[in-house]
Amino acid sequence: MDFNPKIQLSLNLKNILFKSLWWIIFLIPIVIYFGFIYVYAINIPYVDDHGLKGFIVKFFSSNTFLDKINAIFAQHNEHRIGLTRIILLIVYYLKNEIDYEWLIWIGNFFLLGIIYVFYKYFKLRSIDLKYLLPLPWLLFSFLQNENTYWGMASIQNFGIIFLCLSAFLALEKQQNVLTMLFISLAVFTSGNGFLGLGMVLGITFIRGNFKVILSIVGISILLIVLYFFNYTTPPATPTPKLFSDFGQLMKAFVAFVGSFADNSMESTISIRTLKSIILGVLMIGIIGICLLKNIPFNTQTKKIFAPPNWQIFIISTFMLIVLSALLVSWSRIIGYGMPTILTSRYKVYSILGLITIYVWFLMVLKDKFKQILFISTSIIAILTFIFSVWSNIGVIDNHYKSLITNAFNWDNEIVKKAIVKKNEYQYFNPKTIINQQSPQEISNILMKSPDFRFKTITQNESEIIVSGIGDFSYNSPNEGYFIIFSSTERVYIFPSITKKNGIRRGLIEQTIFSPNFEGHIAKNEIQNGKYQVGLISINKSNLKYYKSSDSVTILNKKQDVIKTNW
Repeated sequence: MDFNPKIQLSLNLKNILFKSLWWIIFLIPIVIYFGFIYVYAINIPYVDDHGLKGFIVKFFSSNTFLDKINAIFAQHNEHRIGLTRIILLIVYYLKNEIDYEWLIWIGNFFLLGIIYVFYKYFKLRSIDLKYLLPLPWLLFSFLQNENTYWGMASIQNFGIIFLCLSAFLALEKQQNVLTMLFISLAVFTSGNGFLGLGMVLGITFIRGNFKVILSIVGISILLIVLYFFNYTTPPATPTPKLFSDFGQLMKAFVAFVGSFADNSMESTISIRTLKSIILGVLMIGIIGICLLKNIPFNTQTKKIFAPPNWQIFIISTFMLIVLSALLVSWSRIIGYGMPTILTSRYKVYSILGLITIYVWFLMVLKDKFKQILFISTSIIAILTFIFSVWSNIGVIDNHYKSLITNAFNWDNEIVKKAIVKKNEYQYFNPKTIINQQSPQEISNILMKSPDFRFKTITQNESEIIVSGIGDFSYNSPNEGYFIIFSSTERVYIFPSITKKNGIRRGLIEQTIFSPNFEGHIAKNEIQNGKYQVGLISINKSNLKYYKSSDSVTILNKKQDVIKTNW
């Protein structure tokens, strides 16, 4: 056949077009994900983040090198979060202050590292790289938004997976030094790093290299001694009873594995659990088949051996997911319940399970089925990503507003006398749209403000629920409706959860959130007393204050302090 330059040029253009389109589709979820971080991440601590302030004080008040090392690797609940604290110290030295937003960015960069590990595995196993396309659409899902906007959790939960996968990849390539480096870091990132260490030990024993076994066992013993030296059981974690709680444990285990199906917080917990269990059963079945096919046992010789072309990375990842699910179910279901099992920060394991199942199928299916798997997985991944954005954007918006109102309440609770806090560390709440006025100024403004009639104000044993209808829709996290509780001595500001617009109205107005709002205010966030209820509406940086004739009385009983070991 004669060479035809026109045909060759056409083929080259098609190839360039395909590659360009592939890269655009591949990068879209990553750009959207980090774009939301750019908008919604803020330098305000969330939950356990506050413990990092105490670490900074302890580290810089330590007089000896050993005391500083002890501070870095001190226990945090059942974990030793050495990696998180080391990263915090680097940020602290660079900026001369604690910056939680930097921790958020660094923690989420581990997701890019996870993608890179799978890229290296595809190359190792000679899997066509075009099949990587669905991975970012799954991994950068908004289902795991709690990790995304929580500095400590993003480093711990994304970091542990990156380090364990890196160790498993190095293990399959028999790069023993790299394997132990990654797995040692994993152990001091999160407690389930020991699960990865167990996989490394088991596979090394089966391979049978005596020198390698000896060195890895020695390092493993050292890690165990260092981790459990002066270890104490976390005081707030209840322990289940194996037999009486077995049903709950198994239900939690299966739901944990399939929690990717829990894609809407608006559903009841029973529906969310059922969907997760259905997907969990399917995933556990596929994982079980893979593990059975990779059992290192020769039925003819009746001996344990390392099979040729052994899928170490795949089976180690599956075991990490299964054992993590069992560990979390054991430590969280009793006392915390199914909402904690299905919490956003654990969903990364379910997502990892789906990705690993997809990769395993690419390795075992015939070529004619791979294309079907690729197209169907890509379509499902894209659709679930889009749905995860829409279903979780309200949660993300409310999280941001909760942080900025919490920061106001911490610093400005008392009207007549400003709270003066002695900082033993460098951290200052950022300027936000909420903390531009002092409590005294807000109190004075409210007295002259127009009236607003709330739709309902109800309360139960634990919270006050305030609902109303404003006069504008909005998009920005710095816009919306905030509820004020004001007395002669104190002023509190709380966020409201704003309902999303319908698709038609949203397209017409080009806004996401409707004027319908509802605030769920925990009573234990408020000092006892009688409070007038007011409203702040913020539309395009224009603040308006409204007073109402409604009031609430808070009579909290003395609550037990939650014990921690940090």
